[in-house]
Formats: sequence, structure tokens, C-alpha cells
Amino acid sequence: MAIAKKGKRRLVVDDRDYLWWAAPDWENVHSPGVVTAQIASTDGHFLVQYALGQSAERAHVVVLGREFAGEDRPGPWRRYRSPVFVEGEAIAPSAMRALVLWCREVAEREPVDSRGEALA
Repeated sequence: MAIAKKGKRRLVVDDRDYLWWAAPDWENVHSPGVVTAQIASTDGHFLVQYALGQSAERAHVVVLGREFAGEDRPGPWRRYRSPVFVEGEAIAPSAMRALVLWCREVAEREPVDSRGEALA
């Protein structure tokens, strides 16, 4: 799956190209219109979303692509607890780089629901 480059910023992490962009997410049922950052590898295998303004207790990423935490598995969207990567409304490229590095790190992740609460 190719990703259109128009309107997106380029990011290189460990010699791999990524594109990132931020836009209001009107499909977010809990916070319609919340600004959400998306990061995708140029080959489309890595794709995650991170909503801005999340509290530390509920911060999470939504994994849409097949690559995450050392795994390569297709399937439905997955959500995992994460650190807070962006404070406020300004998104720095360094925060997007930190998000990519965290997502690529091979580690056990805590699955959460769409509100960021632990799954029972």
C-alpha cells in the first residue's frame, strides 16, 4: 500500500523512510475532532495513530499496520498503552521519532480498549 506524500512530513529513522501528518479525527467516538498524528512507513507496513491530549493514565497508540513491536502480523486494529509523546498541541518531529522508536522496540505491550483502559 503506497502512501501519498502530499501534505505530509518526512521522517527518517534508522535509514527507513516514514511520513507523518496530523489532522482532526472526526471518527473518534470518544472525542470527535481531536487532533491525531499518524505515522506510516513509505511501504505502508507500519502505520500507527496517536491522539493528542491523552492523559498519562490512558495514553495509547492505535496500530493499523502489520508491523509493531517486532511483530509482522496483519489483522484488525490493535491498541496498546503508551507513554505520552506530545504535550500540548505542537507536534515536534523528535516526538514522532520517539513514537516510531517506541513502536519498533521489541517488548511486551499492554492491550487497551478504545478509551485507553486495560482489557479485562
